[in-house]
Amino acid sequence: MRNVELTELKGVGPAVKIKLEKLNIKTQSDLLFLLPTRYENRTFIKDIGSLVPDEEAQIEGTVLVCNIVYRGRRMLVVQLADETGILTLRFFTFSKYQAAGLKPNTTVRCFGKTRQAGSGVEMIHPSYQIIDNNYCAMIDSVWKLFMGKTDKKELADFIISLYDRMLRKMMKD
Repeated sequence: MRNVELTELKGVGPAVKIKLEKLNIKTQSDLLFLLPTRYENRTFIKDIGSLVPDEEAQIEGTVLVCNIVYRGRRMLVVQLADETGILTLRFFTFSKYQAAGLKPNTTVRCFGKTRQAGSGVEMIHPSYQIIDNNYCAMIDSVWKLFMGKTDKKELADFIISLYDRMLRKMMKD
């Protein structure tokens, strides 16, 4: 296992191999021992009214307004509210599907760093999830990024593929 090539894993071609090597991952063994850089505790929901600038927090609120505005550049501006206050979310890169999904009266859970703005506290590009009945709180891992937005999923897929291969081999033996 120690010297088995990364390219034997599904989805790892020459380009991905180069990106993994930048993280000092040269073999499948290296990939098995890749650990997150930190963890984010997403088990506690903070009231919007108690947010202060420069803190990482998770909030849950209902979308009041979702608009695409042009102020020097295009941005998606969303206002969320709970019983204690209103928070503005700003997205500078977004898709029309994100804008459509954040329609008024949708319940959203966000995690991000707050900052002071003219209109109060806001979050820029928070991670968010539209809440339905199947959501559960979690402690989320933060990985060193190397390939773009799909990093975490791709890394997880590579690691799962590797564990699957190891289990199949163990069951054969």
